[in-house]
Amino acid sequence: QEEIEMWKGRDPIARFRQFLIDEGVLDDVRAAEISQAVKEEVAAAVAFAEASPEPDPAQMEDEVYA
Repeated sequence: QEEIEMWKGRDPIARFRQFLIDEGVLDDVRAAEISQAVKEEVAAAVAFAEASPEPDPAQMEDEVYA
């Protein structure tokens, strides 16, 4: 648990968000709006993926060059 908390403190997204706020480029309201928009976009992508049909295993090696 201690290591998890240490790494949360090193989160580059949270650190950059705080940097932008400290520099006056971003405020808490706009940061919250961006965060909400990202959550909605991710949720939509997850819903799309879950609703999509399973891929055909026969095509697994299509478009693979090696």
